[in-house]
Amino acid sequence: MDVCGFPKNIYYYYQSWWTDKDVLHISPHWNHRNEWGQPKKQIDVWVNSNADNVELFLNGKSLGKKDMPRNGHLQWKVEFEPGKLEAVAFKNGRRLTSRVETTGVPVEVVLTPYKTTMLADGKDATVMNVSVVDREGREVPDANNMIYFKVEGDAKIIGVGNGDPSSHEADKCADGLWQRSLFNGKCQVTIQSGK
Repeated sequence: MDVCGFPKNIYYYYQSWWTDKDVLHISPHWNHRNEWGQPKKQIDVWVNSNADNVELFLNGKSLGKKDMPRNGHLQWKVEFEPGKLEAVAFKNGRRLTSRVETTGVPVEVVLTPYKTTMLADGKDATVMNVSVVDREGREVPDANNMIYFKVEGDAKIIGVGNGDPSSHEADKCADGLWQRSLFNGKCQVTIQSGK
């Protein structure tokens, strides 16, 4: 997890071997861009899972099936092409699937609160996760847009963040303009209730 609580890829590695939960996670995202006239990019694709084996598919074509090593991960070198990268795994006879897709450009901002009600005591607060989605409603994982925040009514913004450890953007606002860039397609704003 990063400082905003967003899961990083290593989170799924630990989850796959330290919990009893079924885990199947592909990384990285699938929004790579081939430069005009350049050879196609070779992407190191990792799959973290506690399944017995995993088969990887790119746009419906199998890239191979591998047995999952205990306390390990699986890795493929994949030539990027836009579309859908999907992992299919079996654990104790149960079928698991995970996928990443090439998305379009961001067209909408989505706010997801940790909680939907606050006490009107001037002390309660909630964190809102912020992401952007494309026309098909898919989160855009490589978006880095600047997001501007404003609250109306009896509440105030008390902080923003994005989980980027190298960011020099302010977490607190000094000039009345609350803003934060997306990092890996996400950021956060914290809202405090009024009385």
